[in-house]
This record gives sequence, C-alpha cells and structure tokens, in this order.
Amino acid sequence: MIKLKLTLLCIFIYHCTVAQTFTVLKSIVCGDSIKITGLGYPSWNPPKIIQRPRLGHAILIGDKSFENTMKYTAPPCLIGSDTIMVLCAKATQITCDTGIYIFEISCSSGTPDFTTHEVDCMDSIYVNNLNAFWQPQIITNPLHGFAKIILEPTDGAGVLYIPNKGYQGQDYVKVSIGGKVPKLYVFNVYCDIKVNTNIVPNFEYLLYPNPASEFLALNFPHESLFTDCVNVHGLNIPLAHHQNDDQWIFDIKNLNPGMYYLEMNHQGKRFIFKWMKQ
Repeated sequence: MIKLKLTLLCIFIYHCTVAQTFTVLKSIVCGDSIKITGLGYPSWNPPKIIQRPRLGHAILIGDKSFENTMKYTAPPCLIGSDTIMVLCAKATQITCDTGIYIFEISCSSGTPDFTTHEVDCMDSIYVNNLNAFWQPQIITNPLHGFAKIILEPTDGAGVLYIPNKGYQGQDYVKVSIGGKVPKLYVFNVYCDIKVNTNIVPNFEYLLYPNPASEFLALNFPHESLFTDCVNVHGLNIPLAHHQNDDQWIFDIKNLNPGMYYLEMNHQGKRFIFKWMKQ
C-alpha cells in the first residue's frame, strides 16, 4: 500500500512539472469563425487562453460550469497569420498540455491599412490617427456598437468606438480618407480587460451621457475633493461644476471635442473616469 501511494505521488508530480506543448495549424477565410471543441478536463484542469490573437478574436464558450470550446473569429478584409495559446488544451486529472493554435487567414482582397484594438465591453476607445484635412467619413458602421468621427481643434481627428453593453466579439469600422486607401479599424471586444472605465459593475458610480455635449453628470455618493480634468495630452482643464446631493454636474460647453479623464478623490483613493466630448 505504501509503495502504491509513492508510485501515484511520483506520477502526479511528474505530470504536473513536465507539461507538454503541441501545435495545431488551421486555415480560415477572413471574416469567418471556427470552433475547437473538447478542450481541458472538467473540474481538474479547465482550459484558459493565455495568449490572445493579435488580429482576430478568441473566447472560450460552453456550459457556464465548464467552457471547453474555443471560438476564433478572423478579422474581415485581412490576410495574415494569428496565434493563440491555450493552457490545458489537452488535459486529464494529472496532465495539462498547452496548445498553440495557428490560424492562416486567406482573403480574396485584403486591406493593407488597418489597426486592431482590444476594448472592454463596458468601456469605449478613441483612436486618433486621422487628419481633419483628409475629410474622414465612416463608410462601414459597426454592427455591435456605436462609432463616430471626432474632429479635433488641432486639425487632428479620430474614431470613437463604443461597444454595445455586454457584447463580446469582434466589430469593425471602415473609414474613407479622401482619395487614399480606406482605413479599417478592427475592435476585439472582451469583458475581462481591466481598465479604468466610466461604468463600475455595481453601478455605484455612473458617468453620463458619454459622449456628452453640454453637461456631464456623475453619480458619486461620497464627499470628495474634485481634483482634475485632464485631456489626452496630459493638460489640466478647468471645469466649472456643482454638487447636487450625490450627483456632480460639470459644465463642458466650452471644451473642445476629444477624450478626457475626470479624477475624484475619496479617503485617499483616486477614481478616474474616461469620457468623450463630442
């Protein structure tokens, strides 16, 4: 009995310290999705994505108690290669092998000018890589969110994207820039990215509307010293405000369009809220 226990212990230690790695090659057409099933081992070694794709979107789906299927969505209009690493892709009670999944993306006509961005499903993103002189216009709107061209006072411009609340997946926006090749913005939306967001999961704090035009309201049920409003260049912006019970009202009529950060202090803690003036 003692010898058997020692043998089992040695097997357990060996498999836990020497994990295997394997590689899987897949072909996929741009814009399509593919599912890989049978990942992990229930309760003991569930799968986990430890490296997300650079171009497309990958997420584990399945029963809430055991998500054992990976869904990968290739970006539209792009030709390239994407790599995903999954911990415990093949597993038993005592083994946990890492899978490297390489997706070769083919497309009948690729778009050379593109950017990809990760976005939290409860947040927004502003990509300011345009020029107002290009007269940018959105020619393909997102299917799962809101997008708008923001013209900055310094002749700069960018794309504001806000995913639909709770959506996880891929979305994209295509922008025309005069006679040049259109720009494609691919947004991979996840709900587990840790970001400073204007919406906290318990809804104790709520900043609205966002984007805003004349007034900005913040539910902040604490005594607080209002500290700073900062633009994307790090400059402090004076902001007239008043407090009404648990709500703070900010006058933003005179602000230029763009992304801003609002900072509040309470009992030594800093609360940072990101918002957009349109």
